Amino acid sequence: MITVCWLLGSAVGIRIAKQVSLSLNGFVLLGMSAYFICVALLAAAPFNTRLWPVYAFLIMLTGLYPGVFFMRLSEYYSARQLFFRENNGFIIGLVSGTLLFLVLGRATLWGMPVLVAGVVMVCTTLFFRRDVRLNLTHEAIFHPIEM
Repeated sequence: MITVCWLLGSAVGIRIAKQVSLSLNGFVLLGMSAYFICVALLAAAPFNTRLWPVYAFLIMLTGLYPGVFFMRLSEYYSARQLFFRENNGFIIGLVSGTLLFLVLGRATLWGMPVLVAGVVMVCTTLFFRRDVRLNLTHEAIFHPIEM
């Protein structure tokens, strides 16, 4: 169920990427909020199977970011480059998450998502600032202001 809902959320993210004006960092925060709501629900009702539709919806929300990410960054990178980077990030996260969970326990489930989300948000902000500067330079060189 987790994988299907996450992939469904990614597909929805691809479809809404151009219509929704929320920034990539906004989608990261939305996914983090959904993650921590899941954590809180699991702590409050650990074996309540009636909540699975709620979990499915929250997992779909976490999947929105990858879909939007691929659509918005496809202007800058090829699909091959995006999948390569995304898959490597997934593998690094899986390995580091497993190792940190073995060493630090449940604290990893709280700290690692926050740390990774922070890194992703900083990198996204820096990338788009750099892109704006490059576009401004390009505009100034190739499209001089007419008086």
